[in-house]
Amino acid sequence: MAYYRKRRRYRGSSGSPLLNIATMTDPAWNGPAILAGFILFSSWLILPAIFQINPILKILTPLFEILGSILALIFGFMAFILFLTRDSVPEVPSTTYKPAYQPPKPTQKFQNINPSNYTNPDPKQINGWSLSLLKDLEWKRFEDLCNEYHRECGLKSTTTGLGADGGVDIRLFHRESGALIAVTQCKAWPDKSIGIALVRQLLGTMTHEKAPFGTFITNGTFTKAAEDLAKEDHIILVDGKRFIELIEQLPTLSQARLLAFATEGDHTTPTCPHCGIKMVLRTSRTTGKKFWGCKNYTKYPPCKQILQVRKGTN
Repeated sequence: MAYYRKRRRYRGSSGSPLLNIATMTDPAWNGPAILAGFILFSSWLILPAIFQINPILKILTPLFEILGSILALIFGFMAFILFLTRDSVPEVPSTTYKPAYQPPKPTQKFQNINPSNYTNPDPKQINGWSLSLLKDLEWKRFEDLCNEYHRECGLKSTTTGLGADGGVDIRLFHRESGALIAVTQCKAWPDKSIGIALVRQLLGTMTHEKAPFGTFITNGTFTKAAEDLAKEDHIILVDGKRFIELIEQLPTLSQARLLAFATEGDHTTPTCPHCGIKMVLRTSRTTGKKFWGCKNYTKYPPCKQILQVRKGTN
């Protein structure tokens, strides 16, 4: 794009892009492979050209070629071993773009290494997953659910605190190196579509934080313009319907853990973005319209945070 530095088009794969992100950004085998190529190139091309001007060094050219080949073979073998022993082998990308990632299969090595508190929920409860349930979740519970989903996929993640998030709600890190590999934005907007402006904001955050990938998850939908922008960059869009499909493809116990987490207590009343407490439903004295207000409005200093009431809320 003209507004941000151009990124290589992401073409989805038949496997899980989240797993591919975590493995393709692993630098362990890249170093030895690059060094092997540099040594081979130098010993057979650069050094012989330099030694041609000196009769004594010219005699030593074959020796340097042999030594360079041996060193290149050693580092190449190291790179090959590191490549085979990485966490998972990313599958070959297809030639068609897929707008959303798929979860890791239970047989893959990426598994939940830090499960939630709901380690033994009732598996029968997973029948409760539906798009309507996802849309009923208040914004904070939805963001936390997205983070729990990443954990169930076996990824290392952190969430931002209350207040302005700078265009990112979740950061994903490589399990071994700790390097930032992706930033995620979450929006609980069930009544309207995510437009191009918010996706462009995520793109700017990726550029600022030097994150190679980005994901945008919503319980609503995306506009066509937002989808087109995402296709040009490493941005994976997940709408509400697709998010439900991804959850239902997880192992049964993981689905039950996520459902228990999502529906615990009051999961529909919105949380105050500033205070982190449940808001109360109020009525405007001037317009008569209802809105969500913070309970700390009557305290000093008053919290004046308000949220609009969703359609269908009494």
